[in-house]
Amino acid sequence: MAKLLTLITIGVMCLSPSFAQKEDFIACLQESGLSDISEVKNLNTKDLSCFIKCTMTKTGEIDSEGNVNMDKINLNLDKMKLTETIKDSLKTCFAGIEKIEKCEDAQKVTKCWSGVFNDTKWFDEQ
Repeated sequence: MAKLLTLITIGVMCLSPSFAQKEDFIACLQESGLSDISEVKNLNTKDLSCFIKCTMTKTGEIDSEGNVNMDKINLNLDKMKLTETIKDSLKTCFAGIEKIEKCEDAQKVTKCWSGVFNDTKWFDEQ
């Protein structure tokens, strides 16, 4: 289950409309120490947290000082084909994150994603 949630988290983040550069994805994998994202078995690993922090920085969802850019997060979430319930839950959760300064701080993001996907319908059926 943890591996599935890991892949969902990373997949949704990397499919974000603003994360279109394959080079950025590869750079984040390398910077974080991950060689193969499918090998991640634990949501709380430092490598995964560093990958998430890197992707959020490259998409502009956090700035270089770790401040969360809710405007950018809201914009990206609104472009995803997720239910409004999921989007609203994620927006609320992300708004509660003050800063993501260290890799470990990115675990807050993973908790947001895994928390809302536990028992809700994921995608809009349009």
